[in-house]
Amino acid sequence: MKEISNNKQKGNIFSQNTKTLPKTRTMSPPSNGLNISVTESPNDTTINFPNGDKMNVSKDNTIFYTFANGSTQTTYADGLKITNFPNGQIEKVHKNGVKHIIYGNGLQRTINPDGSEEVFMTDGTVWRIHSDGSEVLEFANGDREIRTDNYKRREYSDGNIKTLYSDGTEETRYICGRLRIKDRFGNLMVDSMIRHLDQHF
Repeated sequence: MKEISNNKQKGNIFSQNTKTLPKTRTMSPPSNGLNISVTESPNDTTINFPNGDKMNVSKDNTIFYTFANGSTQTTYADGLKITNFPNGQIEKVHKNGVKHIIYGNGLQRTINPDGSEEVFMTDGTVWRIHSDGSEVLEFANGDREIRTDNYKRREYSDGNIKTLYSDGTEETRYICGRLRIKDRFGNLMVDSMIRHLDQHF
């Protein structure tokens, strides 16, 4: 016999089997034979499941589900679903597919349907992950880091820019106009300051 395993199935039990029940009744759905206690009132209906889960459905179709492990999940009529976990984590899933997670340590994460993400860290850093896999980190001190398959670039708040390419080549551009390039072994290949000095001596 098929076991009831998710909220949708349990919601179907409520909609299909409890409309004509008296205020309190114990019933056994034919799918698994387990006893389910249903209590109805003018404002809401409460279903108690044998595993300790509990579902409350209000007149405005808000569903408040309490899991035996202490987690709670509220589903609103507009499609918003909010889940609270015992460790303090909160997940909000919107009707458009956007998921917003607040972790117990304060870190926040937004996941979009296209696969892009935004992570807001407690130190003020913002980490953006684009759908193409590239990443941008914005630090609280004003620095900015860009990561792609071909390079990793750090843009410092003082205007200097350092780029590390996938082949190991390192390029540093200073705000004064100086350019330094090293190969993957760390050997200096280009230094515009040295070249400039050589032209004067």
